[in-house]
Amino acid sequence: MKNVLKIIAGALLFGVIAGGVIFGITKLTGTSLGKSQAQTEETTAVQVPETQVQAGENTQADTETGSTIDTVNRMEPAGTLVAMDVSDIVEEAMPSIVAITNTTIIKQYGYNSIWDYYNGRGQVQEYEQQASGSGVIIKETADELLIATNNHMVEGTESIAVTFCDSETVEAYVKGSDADNDIAVIAVKMEDLKAETKAAIKVAVLHTERNLKPGQYVIVIGNSLGLGQTVTAGVISAVDRDASADSNEKAFDGVIQTDAAINGGNSGGALLNTKGEVIGINMGKYARTDIEGVCFSIPIYKVIDLIEEFSNAKTKVAIPDKDQGRLGIYMNTVSAEQSQALNLPQGVIIVGFSDEKMAGTDYEVEYSPAREAGLQKNDIITKFDGQTVKDANALAELVKYYEAGTMVDVTVQRINKGEYEEKVFTIKLAPRKVTETEEKDEKQDEEKAPEKNDGKSEEKPQDKDNKPSDSDDMYQKFKEFLEQYR
Repeated sequence: MKNVLKIIAGALLFGVIAGGVIFGITKLTGTSLGKSQAQTEETTAVQVPETQVQAGENTQADTETGSTIDTVNRMEPAGTLVAMDVSDIVEEAMPSIVAITNTTIIKQYGYNSIWDYYNGRGQVQEYEQQASGSGVIIKETADELLIATNNHMVEGTESIAVTFCDSETVEAYVKGSDADNDIAVIAVKMEDLKAETKAAIKVAVLHTERNLKPGQYVIVIGNSLGLGQTVTAGVISAVDRDASADSNEKAFDGVIQTDAAINGGNSGGALLNTKGEVIGINMGKYARTDIEGVCFSIPIYKVIDLIEEFSNAKTKVAIPDKDQGRLGIYMNTVSAEQSQALNLPQGVIIVGFSDEKMAGTDYEVEYSPAREAGLQKNDIITKFDGQTVKDANALAELVKYYEAGTMVDVTVQRINKGEYEEKVFTIKLAPRKVTETEEKDEKQDEEKAPEKNDGKSEEKPQDKDNKPSDSDDMYQKFKEFLEQYR
């Protein structure tokens, strides 16, 4: 009997000790050993940031897997799968996205013989080629509506048209662009917009903070394939990525990589975060059959200074040659490579002025407004009217948009005791003489008078059978030479 009592007492003691251990573990870990597998699988998915309401709302059970799927209106602990509905974000952002159509003039030269080629007697045909892209409305002033897009959407174009969310289309003009970062700002005149369009559009919110992370959800809006505004979505795959379409093309550094589709026509459109803020200007993708979902966007924080610079620049509206102003300088480029190798500022170096005879040139000596304003030889021009200039060709093209008599601020770097210091001079642009070549080109353009959109143009008058006339001595002698061997 005593042995039986000892066994019972031992069993009770073991039960008490085991129960206490289990109770302690439960208290310390906050878990229950009786919880079902379906309940534990609620923590197996992925969280999408920047979405929040009360926990426990809008939860649906997946009966096949046992996991839970939460809608966008919820902020769950890390490990919750979220099914994104971005329609509200898209609806709010769409009025700030535009479609862009640019027109480029393509020239084709045809020759019937080598003599046509060397004597300039060939036929020239011109036709218009259009390309589609996108843009983002970034600012509205009393006179202009400013739109950010890609440099490759405006470079070398004859005209630019912008279509807004209400399908209204108006002409736009370039304010500034930068090929190194593939960014540009164009402007639409407010007076060209209807009241209904002004009421329909809105200015986008730009995200300038450097806090982007791989895995954050993003949305792409743009004029995909020229079909109209289209939405795709994905995540940030990487930040600060160096990218180019192939090894032979220019690489763009510090861009955003995403798996959200950026197709042709999306160039210049918006990459949005889940707050509807524009975090990037879309630029393109790897287009290879063995690659999927490798697309790129220019982060706003990288180009915000350029966007602001271009926004304050003069709008580039073409003016006749005879009305254009000039600086009166001879110039060369200090390239990025030369700048680094020689420890010089990058820009345009002044090597002479138009009021002196320059060796190796046949230019007439004429007044130099640049020298009059105080510029000197070996000054390096870095800005013209607040716009950064990196080479001589870019400066020459820029000046063409300014009329003679315009007062322009020119920023230079000048050497002083072995150090470069910045100086700003105000220059009154002088009239420029239209050369005989320019007059001839203008006359030829008038004679050609190409018809738009049909790929045809008036041919340059030719002699019979499209050959040089018999009065052409060179052609006649060649013809006589051939006759000897027939």
